[in-house]
Amino acid sequence: MPHVRDGKPMVMDKDGVQKTIKIVAKQCGISKNVHVHTLRHSFATHLLQRGVSLRAIQTHLGHASPITTARYTRMTEEVTHKMVWNYFEHPQDGPEGEIHECIS
Repeated sequence: MPHVRDGKPMVMDKDGVQKTIKIVAKQCGISKNVHVHTLRHSFATHLLQRGVSLRAIQTHLGHASPITTARYTRMTEEVTHKMVWNYFEHPQDGPEGEIHECIS
C-alpha cells in the first residue's frame, strides 16, 4: 500500500526512485555509482548464478531475444554461446515457476 497524505496516495516518480537508491547506496557504504538499472543487472545475474534458465530470465525481463538477456547478465562469450545454443535446442522448456522458486 502506498504512503497516503491528505487521503491521496503518494507516488514516487523515476527521479525519486533514483535519488532514493543513491541515498541508500551511500548509507550502505557503496561508493560505486548505483542506478536503477544496476539493480536490474544484478537481479538478472544473481538469478542466472542461482541456476534459473536464460529463458526464464528473458521472459521475466521482457526481452525479445535470449542474446539480449545474455549480454545483460554480463556473461562470457563461451557461456553465452552454450546457453543460447541450449535455448534453441530446447525452446519448449518454458520459464514457468523458475523465478518464483528461486526468489521465494
